[in-house]
Amino acid sequence: MAGKKIYAVVGMEFPGGDCPIAGSISSRKPVEVEVTTTDGKIYRCHSYPLIHEYEGRGKAVVYLRDVTEQRLLLQKLIQADKLSSLGELVSGVAHELNNPLTGIMCFSELLMEEPIGDAVKVKLAKINDASHRCKKIIDNLLTFARWNRPERKFESMNSVIRRSVELSSYQLRVDNIELELDLDDTIPSTMIDENQMQQVFFNLINNARDAIMEKGEGGTIRIKSRHFGDRISVRVEDDGKGMPEDVVRRIFDPFFTTKEVGRGTGLGLSISYGIVHEHGGNIYASSFPGKGTAFAVEIPVIAAIPDDAGMKPRRNGAVVHLRAKAKGMRALVLDDEPIVLDLLNDMLASNGFVVDATASAEDALNRLALNSYDIIISDIKMPGMDGKDFYRAVSEVRPAMLERIIFITGDSVNKETQLFLRETGNVSVKKPFTIDELSERISTLIFG
Repeated sequence: MAGKKIYAVVGMEFPGGDCPIAGSISSRKPVEVEVTTTDGKIYRCHSYPLIHEYEGRGKAVVYLRDVTEQRLLLQKLIQADKLSSLGELVSGVAHELNNPLTGIMCFSELLMEEPIGDAVKVKLAKINDASHRCKKIIDNLLTFARWNRPERKFESMNSVIRRSVELSSYQLRVDNIELELDLDDTIPSTMIDENQMQQVFFNLINNARDAIMEKGEGGTIRIKSRHFGDRISVRVEDDGKGMPEDVVRRIFDPFFTTKEVGRGTGLGLSISYGIVHEHGGNIYASSFPGKGTAFAVEIPVIAAIPDDAGMKPRRNGAVVHLRAKAKGMRALVLDDEPIVLDLLNDMLASNGFVVDATASAEDALNRLALNSYDIIISDIKMPGMDGKDFYRAVSEVRPAMLERIIFITGDSVNKETQLFLRETGNVSVKKPFTIDELSERISTLIFG
């Protein structure tokens, strides 16, 4: 290193008038600063002036320590804490929204079955459609609050893409960005974690949007899906500002970002890279400055495992959901939300049930001590005695009734809630639900 300038040794450009080494010599005081190289390395620079031995120009002892890994670990901890807090916030907001949204969805469905005019039914249908749109938005938000281990199921990649697009569609329209879908309907389903893959496509769409916005001329995002042999290929293209080759080589590095401070974490693409590789696939990027960027995601086609192959197929709009037909049967309903309590009371009564409804778990236990019920519907998250405590109390006073309990919850992301439902094995319905969804669960539990 003899004869080299100190900054050249670590790959930095000379900082000019802000040189910390020159500053320590001129001030005759030690200086400690952090400096960053063009390739992203972070050094802790200590400069100690030798003020007694050298006069005139002056010299210093300079100690450089590479703290890149240390800073990355610190950033990871900070970011993990932020994401955890965000997940809790999203989960709490979703829980609060799910109760009124359940009322809007289901009461509009009940009203549409009443003998009312067609004009009113059309307006009710619009209300119901809007509520379902809100439900999709909440479901998509909860995707990013889930911290579960990957759960792969036999899924359609095109369906995952469409759900990712739904989350981004409004913002793209506001930004005057066109979205073109070219999806091959012959693509086979495969074993994937739909939440994780949705996160991948959402990240790619969001990055494409940012690239177009930075170019400032409007643009188009194109998403294509194709099937080649035993692999599914999804290509996300944009005509944004593009990236130089040296940036493309680093875009999957953790915390590497070309965005301004506060606008990006540098985690989106690195997380996407990890998700794709965990699925046995690959993700590539190609870009040309001023012309745009293309990402290609390749996922292997994996046949359904026996557990999934034997599962009940998903229902679609062509299948009519079963309705509970239980005239004279008794139902106990427990929920602290008045709108949900009224909804369940009306819905069950319309199907012939004799309904006892209460907002108090203690009152529900008192009623259970006096009567037998064919079905019990209980919320999980309630003030005072919650649904979990209620379940434990029922196991002591009327254990035979435990298998008749259906739990409803708007807090499905909570780990404790998930663990409780797995341990009990009871049927559950996630808020917001539809009349058909709840009716099907009740009918299956009672009639098999």
